[in-house]
Amino acid sequence: MVVATTLHRTLPNQLLRHPDSRIVDLAHKTLHTVSQNAGRDFSGLGIVVYKGISFNHIERVDLRPSISCPEDILLGTDRSVSELLRMGRSDSPVHDGFFLFDENGRLTHTAQLCIFRPHAEVKVNEQHGTRFLQLQFGSMEDTIILTGTISRFDHQYHIFQHGKIIRSSDDGIHEPHME
Repeated sequence: MVVATTLHRTLPNQLLRHPDSRIVDLAHKTLHTVSQNAGRDFSGLGIVVYKGISFNHIERVDLRPSISCPEDILLGTDRSVSELLRMGRSDSPVHDGFFLFDENGRLTHTAQLCIFRPHAEVKVNEQHGTRFLQLQFGSMEDTIILTGTISRFDHQYHIFQHGKIIRSSDDGIHEPHME
């Protein structure tokens, strides 16, 4: 972790703590559309949007290393929705997984498990499971822009930043923020 600390100090604070609202809007649009179109065989999923330099600091396990990650998948596109729906089906070899996107919204990796350290500031929500809690913890990491999850059971989605829900199924879909 010494390397991570050194890298964090070289980046502007604004980049570390104030992510681009455009990527939040793209993640929201994608998760909203996936949740609206998920079928009975949908196993749920998690997304992690990370800063480019931080990928190697995400502890993850790929239980299917022989399966390559689909290429040219961008958050907010019809293709991202169709691929997440396909990969989220129970019969997909990468179902119930975590999908890692870089800061430009490009899918770079799939993993069956992401491990983020617990944070005392995050209160356990007894209505949700391990994936929800892990992604809430992950959103507390300085190198993570946002995390999001869609439930297997009710297809509700949540997007986290800094341990807090910033968007959810309850919000519906909004026009992108203009700056």
